[in-house]
Amino acid sequence: MTRSVDLIRHRLPTVSLTPYHAAMKPPPPISIDVHLLPTAVDADRLAGATAIVVDVLRASTTIVHALAHGARAVIPALEVDDALRLAKKFNRDAIVLGGERHGELIPGFDLDNSPLHYTPDTVRDKTVIFTTTNGTRALLQCANAEWILIGAMVNLHAAAQAAFDAQKSIQIVCAGTEEEISAEDVLTAGAIVAELQQLCSGHVPLNDSAVLARDFYFHHSQTHEALIQAFCESKGGRNLLDLGFTDDIKRSATPNVFAVVPVYDTSTGEITASAL
Repeated sequence: MTRSVDLIRHRLPTVSLTPYHAAMKPPPPISIDVHLLPTAVDADRLAGATAIVVDVLRASTTIVHALAHGARAVIPALEVDDALRLAKKFNRDAIVLGGERHGELIPGFDLDNSPLHYTPDTVRDKTVIFTTTNGTRALLQCANAEWILIGAMVNLHAAAQAAFDAQKSIQIVCAGTEEEISAEDVLTAGAIVAELQQLCSGHVPLNDSAVLARDFYFHHSQTHEALIQAFCESKGGRNLLDLGFTDDIKRSATPNVFAVVPVYDTSTGEITASAL
């Protein structure tokens, strides 16, 4: 009997007696900052962080549409001339030149900045070279972040989930409109903050701008119609109404159309899709 017990003991694996609470370390704490303009972002805050860039009317929304509808990648360009130089590196039939200046189609470009124009028929398997008045500038401003995501209402939950999963400091950067704070970007930033708080069960440090953005979103999101109205009354919304892009505003204010998260890789200069 003693020999049998000894054999059993010999065959048993060694079991660590490390207490459960010591072995299972909690994830690092997440903090959320909102920056109402790209110029308000300190590069040191971005280092090692996850940045979410928001230009909901319309660059962020359009980039999500392009990738959700099968574009191979989106390459942001700061200026029109930069976009044209990039285009020369590709076969013309492999790319789509997209973007706007002051809300309107750039002469010689294929598409403007309307998300509804980036359909599967126009962008599938193509590289979109993209330049806008505000959005691409905000994106390039965040190059110091470890991970750069594109956030919008149309991918609200997916963007928040991806940022939460990274378990890093989260820096939400609003593009603004011609260097002024845009209410629609603040509303969208607030929606992302609210989503993240749910994912964190409410226990997450916020900077004052994040609190303001979240509360602003809560005030204007009692109904979908109220949210659309708030978008329409913003500076960016009024500009688009004047240009006849009412449907763009309605789509841009619609949450969770896609489960696609655009991710900007600074080493390649490309934005590609990460699907949840």
